[in-house]
Amino acid sequence: MVRFAPGFESDEEMTDYRLSRATRDALRKGRSSAGNPVQYYVDYLSGIVRGDFGRSIVFGQPVGLLIRQRAVTTLATVALGLFFGWVAALVAAMTAAMSRWSGAELTLTLASSSLASVPSAIVATFCVL
Repeated sequence: MVRFAPGFESDEEMTDYRLSRATRDALRKGRSSAGNPVQYYVDYLSGIVRGDFGRSIVFGQPVGLLIRQRAVTTLATVALGLFFGWVAALVAAMTAAMSRWSGAELTLTLASSSLASVPSAIVATFCVL
């Protein structure tokens, strides 16, 4: 659905007043994904199978190269986040199980339910902040 939104294929180059109309038209045509959406996705997925993930418009490099460059850092960050998530869950579970306060289980249940219902992007933003 995002592909069909107005301005999907636009970027800052399209609004550069120094470029001629012909140049902007050539950029638009070069980035155009118009046509049959089924064919677009078939071509896209067949490229991925061949190892061709496309080219980054922002960085001007092959996406596969960008993924390879950041893979180790991404995996380390994910592993660290997973570790701290498990530690927090174990601490909360042990606190609820071993606490003599009757409200501990209710409080921790409400906290975990609240975190589970919030979109992960928002939780991640709060963690970064």
